[in-house]
Amino acid sequence: MKKLFLPFIGILLSVTFVKAQPGNTSITRWQYDRNGAVSITWDDGSINQFKVALPILNKLKLKSTFFIITGQIPGSQYHGKFIGRPIKDIIKETATIATNKDNFYERASAAGYLGLIGPLDYHYKAGSLIDAGKTEEAYKVIDECYSKVRKGEFKPGIQHNDEYKDAHGTTWADIKKYAAEGHEFASHMITHPRLAALDEVNIMYEAEKSRLDVLHNLGTRYTFSAEGPFGTENARAVSYLSKVYPALRNRMPEPWLKEISRSDKETPGNTTKEYVQYQRGATTKTPLPMMKAWVDTTLNRKDT
Repeated sequence: MKKLFLPFIGILLSVTFVKAQPGNTSITRWQYDRNGAVSITWDDGSINQFKVALPILNKLKLKSTFFIITGQIPGSQYHGKFIGRPIKDIIKETATIATNKDNFYERASAAGYLGLIGPLDYHYKAGSLIDAGKTEEAYKVIDECYSKVRKGEFKPGIQHNDEYKDAHGTTWADIKKYAAEGHEFASHMITHPRLAALDEVNIMYEAEKSRLDVLHNLGTRYTFSAEGPFGTENARAVSYLSKVYPALRNRMPEPWLKEISRSDKETPGNTTKEYVQYQRGATTKTPLPMMKAWVDTTLNRKDT
């Protein structure tokens, strides 16, 4: 059975293009006096997105943005790695010092690089809890992980997450061909980690080195934006990504932008801000009438 990942549909409503010069910024209408723009985005670069979905998009003359996991693509220079103290020192320390705000990010960053099958799952769980604002629970998850590591409860091996594995099979040559057909490609990091659980140096490695592989293989045009894995809205993680990419599709915390995230049930309404970013997450079970309603919301707005 083929696994097909449906897109997240990002809808940016209201006014559009910001033409900037030093000391002189003006906000204008959307090009051709349109009401807004609809951005169809696909996360991970799953092989079936290109085998199944892309031919349909081309037939319908629809262009999409594909956020790709660069570390698994043959020919990429940068791959997953932990940057920090020796792993054995971190493991030893966990026996006497409980996980806390001062050591959590280092431990969670290292968890996927212990040469064991299992700790990566704890990295993902801890990151999910941080994304949800449950920091104390996240600390306990990391404590449990390293307790099992010290007791030898995990088997040796290299573990990759499902998103990373599902993207396997795509080459840079394939991506260049799809880009020539008019589709946008952008970074989804090197390994698809839980960014909210990484420390600064490892977040920046994922962001900067993924961008460099995109730059090397596709060119500057494709280094403008990125999507944090799992659509993270974690303010700390987003602040680091914003240092590398001018635009983030999952979050753009700007004073002139009204953000409505994928998990927010709010719909675009009255706002004093110049832009509205209205994100909806399509899944396999999302009915087409609902997706059409999202687009209709854009078409029916008359903001100025």
